Amino acid sequence: MAKYLLDNGLATENTVVYTAYTDAVKNTFPWFTPETRRPPYSNYLTNRYQTNTFIPHGTSISDTEDESDLTNLGLTHRTIDDDNVKDNITSHILLYSP
Repeated sequence: MAKYLLDNGLATENTVVYTAYTDAVKNTFPWFTPETRRPPYSNYLTNRYQTNTFIPHGTSISDTEDESDLTNLGLTHRTIDDDNVKDNITSHILLYSP
């Protein structure tokens, strides 16, 4: 989304203050591989992922300000976006917002 906004003149580099990944995967059908790229122009990235699901699952991303591997909680790709993870990300947005 950040790239789309920037490419279409709807945002500037300073507009993308905060981004978050929740078990992010690349849409590379038929194999959904973990996303390893930081969103373009992201000033702050939160990354939450698990590796309990063989495919798909997220992974660690270099140069991430806030990252958690939630594998030990027993989460899967289908359950990682449940309320407790969303609430955690929302609280980080509120802390980081200018």
